[in-house]
Amino acid sequence: MKKSLFLFAAICCMALTYAQAPIAMLQHGTNLTPFYGNDALINAYNAAQDEDIITLSPGVFNACDIHKAITVRGAGMMTDTATGVTRTLINGDFVIEIFDSTKSVAFEGLYLNGVHPDTVWNLQFTKCFIASLDNVPYYNASINNCNIVHCIIPAFNASKFQNAHFYNSVVCDPSYYTTFTGGECVFNHCIIKFNCNNYWGSSAINQIYSTNSILVPRDTSSSIATDPENTCTHHEYGIGITHHANNFFHPAGSAEANHLYNFSNFNQVFVGFDFDVTIYADYHLLPGVATTYLGSDGTQIGIYGGSMPFDPKILNPSIGHITVGGQTNDQGQLPVTIEVVNE
Repeated sequence: MKKSLFLFAAICCMALTYAQAPIAMLQHGTNLTPFYGNDALINAYNAAQDEDIITLSPGVFNACDIHKAITVRGAGMMTDTATGVTRTLINGDFVIEIFDSTKSVAFEGLYLNGVHPDTVWNLQFTKCFIASLDNVPYYNASINNCNIVHCIIPAFNASKFQNAHFYNSVVCDPSYYTTFTGGECVFNHCIIKFNCNNYWGSSAINQIYSTNSILVPRDTSSSIATDPENTCTHHEYGIGITHHANNFFHPAGSAEANHLYNFSNFNQVFVGFDFDVTIYADYHLLPGVATTYLGSDGTQIGIYGGSMPFDPKILNPSIGHITVGGQTNDQGQLPVTIEVVNE
């Protein structure tokens, strides 16, 4: 479903300039205020109050630190040439800090360069590509009550999670410090890639819990073992794979019976599997495997299983195409049409 929201600029030349620039729409209650240009997010954020929503058009927006309980929505994490949708990129690293446990902050449909959560409560990422999620510099930080849904995170080095849940997401190199007393870090229908070359990487997998997920050691050297000690005691109904025939992921511990670790299956299952963490990687299981090896919930293992299979398309209304009228109206105003897309 598509609908259009009409704005009228008082000065023609300004309208023409703005219409071609990225737009941030600030929603406060029923009031909508547009901001234009690469600093539109910064300006909208400065004007925002807690519980406001900022909707970003496709394009590039300069980042700003987030200390307010707001929601930031974009047009999507990836460019879709079939539909003509261009991704929304927030350029630059930024810090998120929310000390009030009754408040929340959310991001949806965005390509994010670098996110650094400090102390924050009720944090949610949905359908985002997060190039780096890292709060290691903030040693006293804690991330409390975090949900990550349909996201791809090539560099995940965040720590001190208290109750974090990942759904149908791809996460790379989880930190050794991802769980602490009083909280847990749980992955459901995810792909978890970890570095087994060092102590932190091989130990990190023991700090998290997963169900119906695919575990992928990132080691590409056949001479280095890829069976982290007692790895699978916290991972149920999973699949483990590696790059090498003589160096496959072999589950250990009490959960061994719940894993599919026969390499002959991997050799057939993962032909052409893309080990790189990108938006465009093919994370599907082959059709025969997807319907034969099922998880504890009766659906396929990995990000396309479960009750909400991975899909990068956003669900909430987003700003689509922007067009400018050919001439001014009787009041000397130039019509600017902003198409709001709700698929």
